[in-house]
Amino acid sequence: MTSRIRTRAIAALIAASSLLAAQEAAATQTCFTWGGGKVHLQFAGTLTAGGLHPLTGVAFGPGLTNCAGLTHWGVYGSAFTKTTGIVMGFRIASADAGACGAVDFTASLDPATMSGPLQLYNERAAYGSSDTLVAASCKGVPNGPAAPSFVPVHDAQGNCSGAGCQAGAR
Repeated sequence: MTSRIRTRAIAALIAASSLLAAQEAAATQTCFTWGGGKVHLQFAGTLTAGGLHPLTGVAFGPGLTNCAGLTHWGVYGSAFTKTTGIVMGFRIASADAGACGAVDFTASLDPATMSGPLQLYNERAAYGSSDTLVAASCKGVPNGPAAPSFVPVHDAQGNCSGAGCQAGAR
């Protein structure tokens, strides 16, 4: 009987450790700014390992135009990393209202500084420009209309909620 209790305790400890490790890994973020620090990008995960990386996150800051009353927008795309550089392509899915519309971005980053040239284009507004994407410290997303959370949250039963949950995750 003592062996059975010990086995259950060890299994519970392993399950709890795995859950905490998964939450910690999911909470890891990679963050950038541009526009003199007035626009902030937060992506779930890191870009340190070589290969293809999906990008999901949020964009916010005083440098973005308020569209349809929203101040935060989801970001999605991909990045390819190798020792000589990081190439990113992503879209800020801003509201399709007035002169607003989704904005497409490409960036080429130096892996040592995580910074580099950024090009953007908004087809709806027929507007494009370039800037520098700069590595930044991550910060809490300020409250506001449509402030999404891309960090997964697990309840006591281990069920995952939030945009950062992996497909098929509990």
